[in-house]
Amino acid sequence: MPGCFTTWVQLCQPLRFAFLPAIYEYRQSSRFLAWKRELQEYIQEMRVLAASLVRNPLPEHIKVTVFMDGLKVDPSRTQLFREHYGGGYPDRPPRGVQPPTGSYSY
Repeated sequence: MPGCFTTWVQLCQPLRFAFLPAIYEYRQSSRFLAWKRELQEYIQEMRVLAASLVRNPLPEHIKVTVFMDGLKVDPSRTQLFREHYGGGYPDRPPRGVQPPTGSYSY
């Protein structure tokens, strides 16, 4: 039928444009890029923030870098980095891949 929404996405899109503030995605991007929390809380919030950037999503490599940079240096961070980049190198990333940088608590 003309004028009807056949999917949830088709309904949500006009609602987002009508009701979200113009700078909503900018604010969500800023929160995403600055997030530092404990692992479980961090993972859940990163999922929510990444899902909120539907009109202008961040590239996957930026999401991974920001996520990894926000984790504290511990075995879980190291394991996630290895899993994402293929795992064949215990001490360093593959050629051309920059490991996340930032301030870490040792």
